[in-house]
Amino acid sequence: MLELIWVKVHERSFKGQTRTVIAACDARLLGKVLKGRNGVVLNLKLHRAFYEGEKVNGMELAEILKGAINVNLVGDETIAAASKALPVKKEYAKKIAGVPHLQFYRI
Repeated sequence: MLELIWVKVHERSFKGQTRTVIAACDARLLGKVLKGRNGVVLNLKLHRAFYEGEKVNGMELAEILKGAINVNLVGDETIAAASKALPVKKEYAKKIAGVPHLQFYRI
């Protein structure tokens, strides 16, 4: 079954420069609250608007992420798709309640 992914591109201008953050999350995870060890919480219900933009498939996400500088990724399918466009791997991700969460920045 083809899993869908929520992706949202955030752009903010500051002192004449535009900063872009791309947030992506497995669609099945959006709206959930993930509680990990040591009190770590990833609240995808409270922060739903950060990820909920457009539903895409993995190939579409990889295309969106080409050349991305700042990315926030949540979920197995999302990270697998991102690895086709960025130097990221699931094993680099922090796991919260068994769900991988990864942030990527180009410097």
